[in-house]
Amino acid sequence: MNEDGEMLISEDQITVHSSSAQDEEYQEEIYDFAQQAASRIKDLSKEVNFTQVALAGLILVGLIFLLSGVYIWVIPRDVVSVETVYIQSGGHIIMSEINNDGSRAITELEYQFIFLDEEGRILNSSTTEVAILESHSSVAGDDLEFLIQGHSVWENYTISINLDYVNYKGERISQTWDHEVGYWATEEFKDRAPITIWPF
Repeated sequence: MNEDGEMLISEDQITVHSSSAQDEEYQEEIYDFAQQAASRIKDLSKEVNFTQVALAGLILVGLIFLLSGVYIWVIPRDVVSVETVYIQSGGHIIMSEINNDGSRAITELEYQFIFLDEEGRILNSSTTEVAILESHSSVAGDDLEFLIQGHSVWENYTISINLDYVNYKGERISQTWDHEVGYWATEEFKDRAPITIWPF
């Protein structure tokens, strides 16, 4: 300030000068941090090589396959399903396949098929017995294929499937599924019994 009390430097100039000093200091800090980060990345790249990364990946994949194998083959579980296909072709064709996707065999398997009209009258029925169905296997074929003739394809019907079996714990399981057919020329159904995992 001069003798009269007037400022020789304006306030704007003081602010700009102060802000510029802070910016330089901030830029120096960022530069130092970037240098430290780059140095750390270089050190890490020397410590970890491609072989180690590939080996870690293979170990991880192996662990995933091991856990999957334990679940599929080792843990006792009960997974039974019935797949049924209905076709209108010169009558009514019904084909079924029984699947045991569990890790243990099921025994005393009994499959009963019933074909009913809209009034509930039985038009055809059949029973198939299987002594044992091993784990991860299925059964199909002539005993589970049916051709029903002499009944109109313009009406609706009901397919009733009854499945009984003894599981690995010796418990008898009974399931019944009903499906209305006749709306379409071809229909597919997949019925699954409750999944049981022991000891739960």
